[in-house]
Amino acid sequence: LRESTYRLNEIDRNDIYLEFKYKSNFYTMNHFQLMSILKNMVNNAIESIDMRRKNNFIKIYYKSDKKNHIFTIADSGKGISPQNMKYIYNPGFSTKFNYNTGDVNRGIGLYHVKALVVNHFKGTIHVASEVDAGTEFTIKIPIANMEAYDENIHY
Repeated sequence: LRESTYRLNEIDRNDIYLEFKYKSNFYTMNHFQLMSILKNMVNNAIESIDMRRKNNFIKIYYKSDKKNHIFTIADSGKGISPQNMKYIYNPGFSTKFNYNTGDVNRGIGLYHVKALVVNHFKGTIHVASEVDAGTEFTIKIPIANMEAYDENIHY
């Protein structure tokens, strides 16, 4: 995740401070699903940032407790308006509209993220946001639903 995020940042928006913090590692056979979740969240964070502003950041934190893997993705982006908050996980909903070209994003990202978190991993996703200040998503995934250990694989 760190490498692909830095590549995105170098290509598109090189004035964003990226911070990664984690206390431990874990193994999972669900790598594709987890990376799909995290990359989508980071891409959304990058797209939400107004490059005309200074001190932009994206922070990605990982920790675990006895029951859950906990991922937090925070940004200094535009934030999500209260009226849009109830729609952000709906398929097809997007606020990313280019008035010059008429292009609109597909609005599948957060719908896909929530489907993986809730349906695949039996976890939860929570969002806190303030307009013009940023957004923070917290994803909790039960350890038992994420981790897998195969004694035939040497980690």
